[in-house]
Amino acid sequence: MDSKFLIRIALIILLSSNLFATIRYVSKDGKVIEPYTNWENASDSIQKCLDICVDGDTVIVANGVYKECLIINSEITLMGSSMDSCIIDSRGMSPSTYAAIRVNKQFNISGFNLIGYGIINSPMSKVLSSLYNNFNINSCRFRNSKQAIYSGSASCNIENVIFTWVDEAVHSFCMSDTCKPKLINCVIDMPIQSDRYAFTIGD
Repeated sequence: MDSKFLIRIALIILLSSNLFATIRYVSKDGKVIEPYTNWENASDSIQKCLDICVDGDTVIVANGVYKECLIINSEITLMGSSMDSCIIDSRGMSPSTYAAIRVNKQFNISGFNLIGYGIINSPMSKVLSSLYNNFNINSCRFRNSKQAIYSGSASCNIENVIFTWVDEAVHSFCMSDTCKPKLINCVIDMPIQSDRYAFTIGD
């Protein structure tokens, strides 16, 4: 078979994977009209928007307080408007998931203030958790959780992130140099009574 033909086919497959990628919007002032592709018709819930996302989508979230827990099932980029005033607050939520944000696909997040369940001795007390899917975090705040980020054996880049009032900033059980979490330009402010660690690799 002609090699040029094979190259063309490969390029078509590669490019078509992002053909249906969409920018979607979330705002407390939106009219909640699918597919949430402008501010006027934006979803009022992040999870509602995530539920219709496909791989490659970008979700842009306006400032506000979003009382919800999230499950990420698509390869998306989630962009908040400010790490101070775009808030995902899981305090008081039903602990039906083991983390406020559970990542099941490769994922990028930036520009959020993320508040966990609280500093309690419970596996529920994680803000963001990914067992095997790689993710990137930029310009976010994490607070009020036993473990802020649980990266499992996933590879992750954590940059320009502020951790406050957490027992552990990052927990990983990856022993390989290929998937250890990378912290760049981060601030970790541990609680006074904490007997745990800012960064843990192990069980």
